[in-house]
Amino acid sequence: MGQITIAVVNLSSVVADCDIELALPHLQRHVAQTVPAGWQLSVALRFAKDKKRTQHEWLLAILDGQDQAEALGLRYMTEDDLPLGLVFAQSSHRNWLMNARVELLEMLSDPIIGLMALDEDPSFAPLCATQ
Repeated sequence: MGQITIAVVNLSSVVADCDIELALPHLQRHVAQTVPAGWQLSVALRFAKDKKRTQHEWLLAILDGQDQAEALGLRYMTEDDLPLGLVFAQSSHRNWLMNARVELLEMLSDPIIGLMALDEDPSFAPLCATQ
């Protein structure tokens, strides 16, 4: 895969920009220590204080919350077909950093959200991404 840059955008009212800036080295270290060397990935995290990303950057957005009860994070694709991770700071009970770590690793391990399976149990969503 090569070089990946992930823009981290703070759209949350419960997490301060300075908290994101303090967390970035921790997140960068976590990715470096966790991603297997065999994947041959170089990952750089960048705090997008201006809330913008460049054309080829992946995106990790820190948000307050969303409509799905108890969801701590979700992943989608941007309109450019690049990974988009969402971290919900309000629903994560002040542990948004742990959820950001999880979303980052999920983005890197399955960037196109291709590892999913049908689940016939009606109490679950019809498509379940592997975690």
